[in-house]
Amino acid sequence: RIYFFMAQLSDSSHDKLKYYDLSTKSGGANDWGMTVQAFNALGNICINSGKFQKAEYYFGQAFGILKDKAPNNFVFHTLVNIDYAKLLYHKKQYAEAKALLDNILAKADMLKGEKFLADIYNIMWQINESLGNKAESYHYLRLYMEEYQRNVNEVMKQEVPKTRAREAIARQNDTMKLLEQDAELSRRMVYVAVLLLVVLLLVAAVVFVYFWQRYKIRRIENRELRNSLRQEALIYSVNRKNFEHDIKQKDCEISSSTLLLANKNEVLQQISAIAKNYYDEGKLPSEFVTQVNAVIGDSLKNDDEWQRFKLHFDNVHPNFFVKLKEQNNKLTENELRLCAYISIGMRAKQIAEMLSVSPESINTNRYRLRKKLGLQRGDSLDEYLRRI
Repeated sequence: RIYFFMAQLSDSSHDKLKYYDLSTKSGGANDWGMTVQAFNALGNICINSGKFQKAEYYFGQAFGILKDKAPNNFVFHTLVNIDYAKLLYHKKQYAEAKALLDNILAKADMLKGEKFLADIYNIMWQINESLGNKAESYHYLRLYMEEYQRNVNEVMKQEVPKTRAREAIARQNDTMKLLEQDAELSRRMVYVAVLLLVVLLLVAAVVFVYFWQRYKIRRIENRELRNSLRQEALIYSVNRKNFEHDIKQKDCEISSSTLLLANKNEVLQQISAIAKNYYDEGKLPSEFVTQVNAVIGDSLKNDDEWQRFKLHFDNVHPNFFVKLKEQNNKLTENELRLCAYISIGMRAKQIAEMLSVSPESINTNRYRLRKKLGLQRGDSLDEYLRRI
């Protein structure tokens, strides 16, 4: 049967002959109905190609199977006889063909409703036309047209539900395609959503790991920074204490050297006073007293002591004199000297001895210095100078 349907689906006469022949050889008597149809089809192909002898052979094979397997099957006998009548017509054996078809039409009631009845009328019309029977030819032509129209109407009736069925199937297929497309789109959306979720999770994991590492690094850096700051603060504190200690020590050295200088000046003044007393009593000559007073006066007026003090003071308190000048650039050298002495804690009497002036003169200079520095009544000059 596969060969039979392959032959029907083929467009090539050569392939049709091959597959119908294989169908007859494969089917044989076991599937006699399909085999008869295959022999019948082979006969028709041979008729169309003008191979009448071979066509007669195939029809003979079909009649032989029917005689053996279905001698009383009128429909199959009729189908083969119709095609055999076509062979007789093409061989111009019109009388034999007409007799054969007349015998079939005698049982037309049994063929009512069969589609191949139109083929019988068609052949009878052509046979009678060839025989010159105009009336019968016209009669069978009219029957052929009526049967053909009936078949067309029948086919149309069958085609309407078929068409509707095809339309319904097409709509159902369209619906199924849409559903499949929706399902595919949904699947793709799910895949995309899952992929996006995975990507987001990966990105979130990477970001988390990155910031966690940054956080750990920051913690380590902060801990190291805190340790470093503690060490620096400790070093700074130690250095500051050492520095303050050095400053105090140097201030003490300055104060000590200044006090020694003040004592030296006081001793020189006492020597000058003693020499004057001895002169007044006539115990010393005037030339000796004059020379002693000249040496003492030169020593008291020597500025080398002040320059050495100033250099040493600058090393301990850098920018002290610069800041004072910024407060008032009209301060004199003696006023700067007085400020330095006050800042290291010297009293007015000691300063007076250093400068060979009276304590009252020092107090007067302090008052003028307060005014130049813009200090108010309640402000302490000593504290102000120590802060500088």
